[in-house]
Amino acid sequence: MQFPKTILILLLPLLAGALLAGQTQAQGQIQLRNIIEMEVESVNAAGQKETYRIPVETAEPGTRLIYSIHYKNAGSEQAVNAVITTPLPAKVIYQEGSAQGTGTSITFSIDGGRTYHPPAQLLIKDASGRKFPAQPSDYTHIRWQFENPLAPGATGLVSYRAILK
Repeated sequence: MQFPKTILILLLPLLAGALLAGQTQAQGQIQLRNIIEMEVESVNAAGQKETYRIPVETAEPGTRLIYSIHYKNAGSEQAVNAVITTPLPAKVIYQEGSAQGTGTSITFSIDGGRTYHPPAQLLIKDASGRKFPAQPSDYTHIRWQFENPLAPGATGLVSYRAILK
């Protein structure tokens, strides 16, 4: 009996001192391209506000960042049980409710990536043993688990927003 292969993708933090504008990684046959952007507003010639994204190379504390992870199944077989996991960079705070990924189940870790749960199930213990809900600043990792196999050539993106500390 042959079991479907499981694809697990672990992304390294994208913010270790200087911000990276883009990075490509491959794990098995899944290719990843990571982009960090920020939104900028301007007024066009007609006097209307326009919002657009620009790549981030450096940023000041308080900057709102958009992390996008573009994926592609470059293999000739379906990627079954595919998972994208990324540690949250130490210098950012996850923006609550911002993680997106069509066809994925999104969970978070507060224990360095050992366990993952939806936000409502994440509890922190204080010194006296009392439990209280974890805050986005407690999150250490985000995981997107694909609900269906990724067909050969399938592409898409998962993303989240964060604020630079």
